[in-house]
Amino acid sequence: MAKGHYVAFMDSDDISVPERLDITLFYFMLTKADMVYGSVTIISDGARQIEGVWDGQFRKSFSLNLKEMEEVNPVWTCTASVKKDVLDRYGAFRVEMRYREDHELWLRLAFNGCKLFPIIEMLAYYRFHKNNAELLFKDQDAHWKSLMLEIYKQPYYF
Repeated sequence: MAKGHYVAFMDSDDISVPERLDITLFYFMLTKADMVYGSVTIISDGARQIEGVWDGQFRKSFSLNLKEMEEVNPVWTCTASVKKDVLDRYGAFRVEMRYREDHELWLRLAFNGCKLFPIIEMLAYYRFHKNNAELLFKDQDAHWKSLMLEIYKQPYYF
């Protein structure tokens, strides 16, 4: 339903930096990428202890090849922006994916030859807390990963 040329994703509990859209548009124009994503700074309320993650930590974005992306999601959704025509062509989040829906979409775009471009700039603050939605599905991660790997190469039907 988006009417513009780009779709910027955002989770309800994360915070974009004020210049996120300007920075993203600059990189779309500079690189001719189909998707731009960036770095985050972690906000942790201390309720979730995750090894290697702490409050105030800067997490730099990075790129992976398709095979590596099957194992690791390199994209913080709250920093991702995608050209609208790319989503019109390859689809958006699949309704059957209740978890890893973002990871599946990034894989599908990469599989279809889209250019995913990571930038060093911090685009958002990502919150870790005891009510993160991912915690509802974490214990079933093997199921969601298997489904993701099974369907990302399949066409998206609108």
